[in-house]
Amino acid sequence: MHSVVHFLAFGVLGALAVLTSSRRHRSLAIAACASLGFLIEVVQARLYPDAIEWNDVRNDTAGVLLFSLLTLAVLAVFRNRLKTGST
Repeated sequence: MHSVVHFLAFGVLGALAVLTSSRRHRSLAIAACASLGFLIEVVQARLYPDAIEWNDVRNDTAGVLLFSLLTLAVLAVFRNRLKTGST
């Protein structure tokens, strides 16, 4: 369940990065979201005696990337339907 929560939480963050950033800055916003997951793990490793949980970093990054791609795909479909006038 812990892995799923990481995946979904950072996935939502990735989708929001796509929706709230301009096309010009989308890549930067997505990279910043993925980097946030890594930075959180680094801070946790410094505060607590545990090592970096690489599985969390992997799940965070996968969530950001997958949800970002899905959001871009959905946006492309909607744009295409608006252009053609389909419903």
